[in-house]
Amino acid sequence: MVSKESFYDLLAANQDDTLVKQDNTCLITGELLVHPIIKLHCGHRFNYNSMFNEVTCQKGKGTTVNGNIKLNKSQMMCPYCRTVENHLLPYVNISDNDIPTPYIQGVNAPSKFALLNNKCCVFIKTGKNKGKQCMKKCFETRCTYHINKELNSCEIVTCSAIIKTGVKKGQLCQSQAKLNGKCLRHKTS
Repeated sequence: MVSKESFYDLLAANQDDTLVKQDNTCLITGELLVHPIIKLHCGHRFNYNSMFNEVTCQKGKGTTVNGNIKLNKSQMMCPYCRTVENHLLPYVNISDNDIPTPYIQGVNAPSKFALLNNKCCVFIKTGKNKGKQCMKKCFETRCTYHINKELNSCEIVTCSAIIKTGVKKGQLCQSQAKLNGKCLRHKTS
């Protein structure tokens, strides 16, 4: 026979195991959480694809959810505890079978209603706020400004021609390349 104290100890240990399992699993599908993870203000966490499908169903079945709750275009409901969130899902481009995630009004668009729980952690390099963190709201670790800035800086290809005369003789041109790795000045050479 189990004593009263050991019974309560076993019960507390079981509750701790349940909490750990809930922290690592999607509450919709029961699968392990994979990146990207949606964390709502009520504290519940879901896989993005599962939550995307759930919110699509919430918005697609007329104007009410469960027959009694009417959601605005900028609201969604937690599928676990049924609390209404005054935000939408952020747009995350996850391509399954080369099909990108669509923009759906009231689900992940418009972006001004997106659920942004984190702050941008990029340090500003120039200007009056040099050395400070950006701290704009974002979905992951960087705001859209810094993501776009990084993408644009990676796409710039510079001219590979060597300058033949002048002060920079013998150095690379470094102008933006337009045709076949050369700038318009050096395209024929």
